[in-house]
Amino acid sequence: MEEYVLNFSIPQGPTGPEGPNLPICYVNYNTVTNPKRLSIKDTKMFHTNGEFSVNGDSLSVQAGTYEVTFCGRIDVNQDFQSNIMVALQESLGGGYSQPVSGMTMVLAPGINCMHFSETRIITLSDAEDIFVIISNNNAISISATVSMGSLILKKIA
Repeated sequence: MEEYVLNFSIPQGPTGPEGPNLPICYVNYNTVTNPKRLSIKDTKMFHTNGEFSVNGDSLSVQAGTYEVTFCGRIDVNQDFQSNIMVALQESLGGGYSQPVSGMTMVLAPGINCMHFSETRIITLSDAEDIFVIISNNNAISISATVSMGSLILKKIA
């Protein structure tokens, strides 16, 4: 029987990027049915210095550049004639809002279930309140459900 000896060294490489940890906020939304604003179920914030805070069903976000990932699932168990939208909105004040960088997912008529996910880089020049809505543009009553809704914001600048 022969004996073998393994004699080698494992190369050492870089340990990863140096520098501060980036502020990150994770928001998990409650399952909601029918057109309305999604309510926040829970949040987790890491390495923050006041960049994020919860204000009811809105997330207050300080000015800066963020990588934003928005995902979830929408289900409809009936026929419908107009698009159903799930949108990440920013408050404009006075009860008005607009989609954040076009982050609007659209379920077209004839489709009963859709998983959605989108990542974008956005820059907020001022502090903003952002929230998620489900809407069918005030068409006839539709029973639509949004589940597994999540939002991740990472401040990159």
